[in-house]
Amino acid sequence: MRGWLIGMALVFAGAAVADDLPVAPPSPLIDPYGGKPLRTPPEIGRFALGNATGKILATRLDQVKAAVGSGATQGVAGTPFNYLCYDLPAAKQRVWLSSTDGAVDAVTVKMLDGSDPVSKSCPELPARFGPVVVDGKVRLNMSKAELVSLFGQPSIAAGNWLAFHGITSHGLTTVTVRLAQDKAVFLYAAYDDVE
Repeated sequence: MRGWLIGMALVFAGAAVADDLPVAPPSPLIDPYGGKPLRTPPEIGRFALGNATGKILATRLDQVKAAVGSGATQGVAGTPFNYLCYDLPAAKQRVWLSSTDGAVDAVTVKMLDGSDPVSKSCPELPARFGPVVVDGKVRLNMSKAELVSLFGQPSIAAGNWLAFHGITSHGLTTVTVRLAQDKAVFLYAAYDDVE
């Protein structure tokens, strides 16, 4: 009983200061590069936050900040990993744009629900910056059938997780999703440069 009370106290203490804590991008709960690579790798060359667009491996985090007019680059100490986080209340989404060298190499999006803490590190953006779309077609709320129609059978499927990945001439690409009631509620699209 004491352990439960201590745990609940920590949860409530965390909720009280959540708006001051950075919210790092969540990781997929399956290996995004697990299973058999697809013959045709997923295309993830572009991303859009509503009317603000960028190019994977070309658009830098500071260019995204300038385009949307806000945001603070967060990072993980001792690593080259940095990210921006934004909330899109009108679309009920939270998005992270991540980089290991300054240019965006991953886009993570999840549906917001009542359990997501408010954080000053994820400023709210106006409705014109939502929803988030990767390569003009991949977005939250897609069904499994729509994803399979785009990419073919997943490289790996585990529970409500699907990963579609492939090998390009310069690296690996992945589109990894979590489904809830046959709709994508989490999306991770990344390009892993292996040069």
